[in-house]
Amino acid sequence: MNLEVAGSRPVRHPKTFARVAQLVEHLLGKQEAIGSNPIAGSTRKETPHAKSKKPGLTIVGETTDGKKVVQGLFPLMSSVLGTPLDLLLSILKQQDMVVDWVEFYESSKKHGWTDKTVLLRISTEVSEVYGPKYRDVVISKLKEYIELTPQ
Repeated sequence: MNLEVAGSRPVRHPKTFARVAQLVEHLLGKQEAIGSNPIAGSTRKETPHAKSKKPGLTIVGETTDGKKVVQGLFPLMSSVLGTPLDLLLSILKQQDMVVDWVEFYESSKKHGWTDKTVLLRISTEVSEVYGPKYRDVVISKLKEYIELTPQ
């Protein structure tokens, strides 16, 4: 990945962003969305796509304001590809999609991340892409989830 330094933060070339955007579109395919709200924590209905073990993003629902909800982001970020989380979030935002943060949290825990690491990483990256208001809602709901989840 070509990076240039602008101040203290690396800047990605547009070609890199375009390649990752194409990867996200490829991974999404033409999957259907169903009712779900990852922030409010509503129940997801299982679909054949949601049960699939294939790597990549899966659309598993839709928020009350019409955004598609996706799962499978953590493996893309933590895999050999190592696509930066903020870049993936930017692409999803452009496509009017949001992450199922509970699934992201569960996946990160399976890979050995601590609660502190997960919350810090989400807080930083979500704030940069979606802004502090959305970040505060995501972090608040995840903390509630963590408190209610047996460790």
